[in-house]
Amino acid sequence: MSDDRDDRNADRRDGGDRSGRSTSPVDSTSPADTAATGGDGAVRTPDAGIDADVPPWQTGRGSGGLARASGEVLVTVVLSFVAAFALAIGIGIALFFAGYEITSIPVLIGSLLGTQAGLAIGGFAYLRWRGESLSAIGVAVPDLRGSLLVVVGTVAALVIAFTASILVQTFGLPAAENSTGAAAQEVPSSLLLLIPVAIFVIGPCEELLFRGVVQRRLREVASAPVAIVAASALFAAAHVVALIGNLAAMAVTISILFFPALVFGVLYEYTKNVTVTALVHGLYDAVLFGLLYVALTFAPESAQPDGGAAAAAAVDALALLL
Repeated sequence: MSDDRDDRNADRRDGGDRSGRSTSPVDSTSPADTAATGGDGAVRTPDAGIDADVPPWQTGRGSGGLARASGEVLVTVVLSFVAAFALAIGIGIALFFAGYEITSIPVLIGSLLGTQAGLAIGGFAYLRWRGESLSAIGVAVPDLRGSLLVVVGTVAALVIAFTASILVQTFGLPAAENSTGAAAQEVPSSLLLLIPVAIFVIGPCEELLFRGVVQRRLREVASAPVAIVAASALFAAAHVVALIGNLAAMAVTISILFFPALVFGVLYEYTKNVTVTALVHGLYDAVLFGLLYVALTFAPESAQPDGGAAAAAAVDALALLL
């Protein structure tokens, strides 16, 4: 009987039974379909590190325990930001000596690209340490269902974020502003440059780290709700390095950013495809940049302290969501 159980377990790990039928749902957005062992000895499960037959409320079958997984992702995030700061500062200094003002748009864009590159480097380094390739996190062109989820996810993230922002303003709570958004407001046209950056750089790099690495690793040893909430909280908290304001204001803004992050996390758990969440994240930021540009360009009085109340409120709401 023990041998029979071992055979059945082996069949489940292989994704099929003795007759060759698949016992796991086929998902075209999931490139990984076999278990593997990484360089740290932890078991890699199918479907971007998440067992396809494990319900969301049950713990994944990965090894190492929650404490070890939490330590791994925290160290990875910290080292990623160290790399991000180093690259951002290096690029900023190089452009300064090239003749650009430290507050100029080229320095702003260059430093932002350096920051995102650092986050991506941290994510790639972790995958390499685990003996995995990029495909392990689930990278595939979305099919029709995935494309629809990109649209739905983007709208949902925006609605949730705007609702939270409006509530914050309604109750008069202090909120910190993103330094990139604040700098870009000085030259509204720079916001147009940030739209493709959001889609092709910010979304992919941040989702690689926070969903592909952090959430996926936690999901291997925890239930989906735990992994999603923890990864979303870490994602939102990490934005503190880009916020302008006192601690109370930063806490409010971090709380707002937590909610759209939940949308990204739920989509990753459902699709096992980081491309979907990267597109949703990138489009979310791109829409915010675009709306802020429109507000500043076609309602310039909103940028003035005594400007129109509605326009000023719109700009404030957009700025604190970036």
